Amino acid sequence: MNKELILNISRNLFFERGTKAVNMDDIATALGISKKTIYTHFSSKDEIVECEIDTHISEHACGIEVVKSKSKNAIDELRLIYQMDMETHQKMKPIFVADIQKYYPHCWRKLQDFFKTCVMKTIIENIQRGQGEGLYRPQIDIEFIANQYFHSIFNMVEFFAQQRTRSFGDLEKELMFYHINGIGTPKGIKYLDKINFEI
Repeated sequence: MNKELILNISRNLFFERGTKAVNMDDIATALGISKKTIYTHFSSKDEIVECEIDTHISEHACGIEVVKSKSKNAIDELRLIYQMDMETHQKMKPIFVADIQKYYPHCWRKLQDFFKTCVMKTIIENIQRGQGEGLYRPQIDIEFIANQYFHSIFNMVEFFAQQRTRSFGDLEKELMFYHINGIGTPKGIKYLDKINFEI
C-alpha cells in the first residue's frame, strides 16, 4: 500500500461526500486495509486532505504546461485545459468545495494563491497567444480582461459550492465560451463553433 493509492481513494470519497462526512474508517474500508496501515503514511485525515490539495495543485500546474505544449492554438489550449479539468473534477460534488472553504481555510488559501499565480499567468499568456494567432481581438486591454476572467473563474467555483444542480464541467464550459465569444475575432469565433462539437 502506497501513499498515492491512499490519496486517490481518499480523493474519490472526499469528492463524493465532502471531507467532513468521511473518516479514517471509511478510507480504510474503501482501501480494504486497516487504519493502522494508513497511519504509517498519514497521521490524520487532516493531513490526507492537505496532501490531496498540494497534490492537486502540483498536478494541475504540470498539466497546464503539457497542454500549452501540445495545443494547436490559444482556443485549443483552453479546450484542452477544460478537458483536463473534466477528467479531474467530473466526480466532484459541491459539498467538497464547501467543506474545504469551511473546515480547511489554510487549504483554501493555498488554492487561492495558486489561482493568483499559475492560473492568472496562464490566462495572460493565452490572451497574448490568441492575439498573435489572430483569434482574439488585438485592441483589448490584456490586464483588464485577464483579471475579469480570473475573477469569473473564482466566482464560478464559489457558485458551484453553493448550488446542487450544475456540474463543475457545465459551469466551466459555459464560462469558457462566454470568455472567448467576448474577445474572439471572427476567425476565433468560427474556430470556437467548430470545436464546440468536440467538447
